[in-house]
Amino acid sequence: MNNATLQNRVPEDLMRRIADCVNTALTDDIQRYLMENHPETTNAIPYLIGDFINTNIKTRIVGGDVEQISFKRYSWNGRILVDRANRVTYTIMRRKRLAQLRTDKRDKPHYLQSVVAVLNEEFVAPQSQMSLFDYDPQPKFDDETLQKDFATIVDESISRTNGYIHCVISYETDRGELTDINVLLLDGNLNEVERIPMHEYIKPDYSKLTNTYATPEADEQCENAASDSLVSVRRNAVETDETPVELHEERKQA
Repeated sequence: MNNATLQNRVPEDLMRRIADCVNTALTDDIQRYLMENHPETTNAIPYLIGDFINTNIKTRIVGGDVEQISFKRYSWNGRILVDRANRVTYTIMRRKRLAQLRTDKRDKPHYLQSVVAVLNEEFVAPQSQMSLFDYDPQPKFDDETLQKDFATIVDESISRTNGYIHCVISYETDRGELTDINVLLLDGNLNEVERIPMHEYIKPDYSKLTNTYATPEADEQCENAASDSLVSVRRNAVETDETPVELHEERKQA
């Protein structure tokens, strides 16, 4: 698939609206939450951002040929956006989380691994993305495991034989602001095949010029702490698109 073909399958209006949902979650929704609740700590902010994004997509985008598929992993509820007209499915994920998935050692596949392994089976990245540090590659799950896991996620509502592909909306933040966002087509190893930049749809947060409340930085702090913990702690990540947290011992093999 060339870039022009991917561009034709991802409508400009949909990209704009998705970027707006992410931007609103990071600015208006989080600031409103802080102003209304005055929490003593802000440890839940990274996870609230994902909840706000999913809520915004449901209220602003879903309808007609666009719908959401719900699935559950442990206590975490996930959403996949489906564009029936163009036969493209989407998940939204922080860039740092996607980078972590490429090196995670897991006993069971992350949902994104299963989805791209099935829907994007025919695609191969031009070159594998290498880390600055040596690391053991993530384990390869067999086709049967990935197919079964994929079936539990989409519940037969999506099929590769119908021509569907999967894209990740990858975004990055700095001090609570959306700084980068792209549509990524990945191969089965989570390597990038194609990219559509969405920078032009990022809106600056003018409210910060007059807002007396501090911009939440808990999401960045939490991510940095989680990254540091990887040096000394071997863990299996929670099925979330935000920064992973430690699991209780009894859930590590779930």
